[in-house]
Amino acid sequence: MPNDIITIVWKESKEFVQGSSKAGGIGRFVFPIVLAGILMPWRFGRAYVTGGAAFVGLVWILPMIAVSLTVDAIAGERERHTLESLLATRLSDAAILFGKLTASVLYAWGMMIASLIVGVVTVNVTRRSGTLLLFSPAHAATLVLFSLLSAILVCGIAVLLSVRAPTVRQAAQTFGFGFTAIVFATIFGFQALPISWRNTLQQMVSGDQVVRTGTIAGLVFIALDVVVVAVARKRFQRARLILD
Repeated sequence: MPNDIITIVWKESKEFVQGSSKAGGIGRFVFPIVLAGILMPWRFGRAYVTGGAAFVGLVWILPMIAVSLTVDAIAGERERHTLESLLATRLSDAAILFGKLTASVLYAWGMMIASLIVGVVTVNVTRRSGTLLLFSPAHAATLVLFSLLSAILVCGIAVLLSVRAPTVRQAAQTFGFGFTAIVFATIFGFQALPISWRNTLQQMVSGDQVVRTGTIAGLVFIALDVVVVAVARKRFQRARLILD
């Protein structure tokens, strides 16, 4: 099955490059990097490499990446009337699903790592302090692991929505509305907390607490990743997709 997954990954990567206009492709790549790798580091300065600003940047660019690529995984095939041909191949259901998910995760993870690298460069260019400002080894490792696990989670949800959505637009709208609801619920929920609780949460995403908080979040993401991938695997059934 590994070779079949690689085949799907190559197919998805090729279609993404060939299916995007030059301007659209550049926009999909540049805009998230500008937002998370230039604007946020420029705004936060040294705190970008010592606090939780980098995590916030990663969380913000993930939905943009998922909407631009991952929701097209199955719904796009359905719209282009190529899903039946894909399902008629010798490739197993698992190979098709995991191949599409792997391609999406690799793209999202690559974008996130690129934003972190650009962010470090931005901080050192805009905040010249005479010393090189870098993430600590533990902080960098936490960011890399967090970006991978969150990419699996978000892309897994996007693929799951794409499996059932009749069109890419509907899948993107469902994903966008859901993410917006979560963001606003988080913001208003945070504001509704007592001041002492808010101060505690702010301390957890700043300074020396970042690595520990990131580790805890990583464990939560692992559990969520397992659940999302398992649900996607259960719902991605060839017979059901052909009937749909």
